[in-house]
Amino acid sequence: MTFKFVGTDRCSGNGNNGARDCYYFGRRNTANLKFGKVFGKHTDISLENAMSPSYSRQSFSDVMFRSISSGWRSTQDSSARKWQSMGWRHPWTASSVMEIAQGCRPLHDGELLMPEGQTVTNDIRHRIAQGINWQSRSLHDHYAPETPRTRFGFFGHDEGSCSNNNDVVGCQFEWSGHSRHFIGMHVGNNNPDRPGGQWSLRINSFGVGAGYCGAGGGADRYSATGHWWGHGRSNMQIQTSAIFVRDKGDMF
Repeated sequence: MTFKFVGTDRCSGNGNNGARDCYYFGRRNTANLKFGKVFGKHTDISLENAMSPSYSRQSFSDVMFRSISSGWRSTQDSSARKWQSMGWRHPWTASSVMEIAQGCRPLHDGELLMPEGQTVTNDIRHRIAQGINWQSRSLHDHYAPETPRTRFGFFGHDEGSCSNNNDVVGCQFEWSGHSRHFIGMHVGNNNPDRPGGQWSLRINSFGVGAGYCGAGGGADRYSATGHWWGHGRSNMQIQTSAIFVRDKGDMF
C-alpha cells in the first residue's frame, strides 16, 4: 500500500490536515503526493489518511485502486466482490509513484486488469463502476463511458475549462477540463495535446489527488472526486480506499 485516504464513510474536519480530513489527498497536497512525506498509520488498513514509505521506494508497473471500507456489492453473485478494486498495468516500470508525481507528465497508457471486461455487441465494456466503492449505491449512476476510449494512469482529465490552470500535486497544467486528478481514469479522445473526453455518459474523469473546477470546498475538493458530465461532481464520491502498486517483474 502506498497511501490510503478516507472517504465519505469516515471523513470529517475538512481542511484540518487530520487523519479523517476529506480534503487531505486532494490535488493541492504536495507534502505527501509530491515529496512522499510519511504520515499516519500506514502499516494497516484502518480507515484514516496515511502515506507509506513505499510511495517513494517501491518500483511498479501495476496500480490498484482498492476499497478498504466494507463494500456495497456483497451479494452471492459470483461477479460481485465485497472489496471493490480497479487495477491496470503500464507497459513501463517506474522507480516509485513519487517519481511520477515529480515528473509532472500525463501517462494514460494503462491496460485494465480488473474488473474484467464484458463484450456487448462486439464492444468491450470495462464495467469500471463495479470496481469502485461509491458513496452512491446505484450502478445506474456510474455506467458509461465504459468503452475502449477509457484511459487509465496519471494526470488524466476530461473536456471543459473550469479546472484549467490549477496545479495538481504541484504540477502546472494549462488544460484540465472540469476535473484533473493524479491517479485514476478519464475518457480519451483523438487529440494528443488535449486528451479528455466529451461524452455525456456519466463518468468522464475520476481519481485521487483530484479536484473539481476550482476545488473551493465540499465535494469539489475531496481527495477522490471527478466529473459526471451534465451533473458536475455528483455521484463521484467514494468510501475509504487505498492505492496499491506492484512491479510485474517481481511476479515471475
